[in-house]
Amino acid sequence: MKMFLKIVGRITEVFNIIAMVTLAALLMLVFFNTILRYVFNSPIPGVFELTRMGMICLTPAMAVTILNKKCVWVDILSSRFGRIPLLILDAVTLPAAGVIWGLIAWQTYTQIFRSINSNTHFTTIKLYEWPFRVVFFIAMSAACLSIVTFTCERLAQYKNGGVPKDEDEVEQAIRKAEEMDI
Repeated sequence: MKMFLKIVGRITEVFNIIAMVTLAALLMLVFFNTILRYVFNSPIPGVFELTRMGMICLTPAMAVTILNKKCVWVDILSSRFGRIPLLILDAVTLPAAGVIWGLIAWQTYTQIFRSINSNTHFTTIKLYEWPFRVVFFIAMSAACLSIVTFTCERLAQYKNGGVPKDEDEVEQAIRKAEEMDI
């Protein structure tokens, strides 16, 4: 199990590095494109396609976010729910999210072969689309598996009358410090 977690940890590190580099490149691209467009009236050719490719390269970070439980929770309503309504909400919405992400992954998988067979490429840059579809497929598949794992962990917390508690980073640090003293 430790080996599996170590491998997953390394993969998530790679995904995070790719996302950080891509985000920095996208920010610079947009900045320089804006300067060139408004100051010199000459935008960067293919900026739309470059941005699209960059956004695709950001998608693997979604799985990392789910695995690390760094998702944004809007719990204005659900924080007031009792155990049973919260269990129903989690039992409906989390599997639905897994199914939706799985369908997106499947559709992307079929689009990979269509893109290869039709030999499609970006118009301005002349790069093939299928490698980016492969990246997106891997990202959506990983996100689907991550949401399934998250769903199983979250629903397991309801056993024996328990209720999942979403901790922020400060609460997690305090809990880990208390566990280390025991």
